Amino acid sequence: MKMKRAFALSFVIIIATAGAFGLRAFIDSSRTVEADLYHRIDQRAQLNLFEDFQKGLDFWEGRQSIGRTWSYDASGLVIPGELSFFKPSMQLTDYDIETWAEIVNKGFGIVFRAAGLQSYHALKFTSSSPKVSLAGERYTVIDGKTSARHSIHGPIPAGKAQSCRIRLQARGDSFTLYVDGQLIDYWLDGRLKSGGVGLFCGPGERARIMWLRVSHQTDLTGRLCALVSAFSTSASQE
Repeated sequence: MKMKRAFALSFVIIIATAGAFGLRAFIDSSRTVEADLYHRIDQRAQLNLFEDFQKGLDFWEGRQSIGRTWSYDASGLVIPGELSFFKPSMQLTDYDIETWAEIVNKGFGIVFRAAGLQSYHALKFTSSSPKVSLAGERYTVIDGKTSARHSIHGPIPAGKAQSCRIRLQARGDSFTLYVDGQLIDYWLDGRLKSGGVGLFCGPGERARIMWLRVSHQTDLTGRLCALVSAFSTSASQE
């Protein structure tokens, strides 16, 4: 009888121990699944990168030290020089670019889907005076070779030529350009699938940039994931 009781007790202990290990493994597995889920949500969430240039130019990188060709005016607005890239944007794919710019002399350029100095899409805006409509062109550089240049359609009315708000949407192979809220151009180009944003002024050009915003994954799914991500972060801090 004593032997049977001892055997039964040992059996219960074994089952309980196995159950405890199984429960712990289940909990650990659940935590892993939960962590992976939130990681995926964070990766899919809308991302907003905002630059007003008031804390210096540490987030920008070009061929040489950016301070050699970039500067600030008396009011604190940045004046781009040689092509430089906004480093936090370099791994992005589909995004919106928004910026407010004032052309002081001749023009300036915006670069997008940039893999580096040798491969990127570019928009170039020019204006000879406040009484002349803003003109523009777009082109692509692949492995250091510049493609044919295309004039941007829909000139901006005179009077807004030297100061404007520019927005570009990049979605897959399609690109849509707005200036001061007005649709200016739409085109297709599948040569560059991802890459960052940059600014530049060519020789003799001068423009003042107040701010730049890059918004990534701005669709409904991205916005919902951003809300979930913000809520989970807030809850974990309480």
